[in-house]
Amino acid sequence: MVLEPVSSPSPRRESQVNVNVSPSVQPDTPEIRKYKKRFNSEVLCAALWGVNLLIGTENGLMLLDRSGQGKVYHLISRRRFQQMEVLEGQNILVTISGKKSRVRVYHLSWLKSKIIRTDQQIEKKNGWINVGELDGAVHFKIGKF
Repeated sequence: MVLEPVSSPSPRRESQVNVNVSPSVQPDTPEIRKYKKRFNSEVLCAALWGVNLLIGTENGLMLLDRSGQGKVYHLISRRRFQQMEVLEGQNILVTISGKKSRVRVYHLSWLKSKIIRTDQQIEKKNGWINVGELDGAVHFKIGKF
């Protein structure tokens, strides 16, 4: 009995895996930190704001300070944050948030005033605006032109 290899009609391609065994650390690579913060609700979204991390949960918006003491700041409470994106050049945070899942834009300077607490007058003003009368938003995408 003689065994001969059988050729398949469609030959398989070999896949290549590239593994970087000596990764180089970029100067803008964020530092990894461990926080001892227990979240009372599920984390739904997050976005970097400079080196700091904004966290959107079922119950509000928080900032994890990665530049200093490693504190957690509660910026907005009793509001559900589903999606967010920081646009530092425009000084805004775009979100889908609230019970009605509205697209809402927050001014980063207003959020910063809530952290630093320098001007109580700014903090009392509305630092946000709803985008139109859109209810039930599921997803948004920021386009760059």
